[in-house]
Amino acid sequence: MPEVIRRAANEACIYIADTPVLSEGRLELLWYTEEQSLSIDYHRYGNLGARANEKRNGPV
Repeated sequence: MPEVIRRAANEACIYIADTPVLSEGRLELLWYTEEQSLSIDYHRYGNLGARANEKRNGPV
């Protein structure tokens, strides 16, 4: 792959997969997936800030 393309991809934060393909699919997918997490926090002492007026379910 030409160096100019590698530099342009690097500047655009684009990964170029030019390694040999692995025979194990689970390992191969690690190149193309990203971990994401989502959390919704309620303060344990009752200070909900901007969420103070949200409708909530009763105790579980």
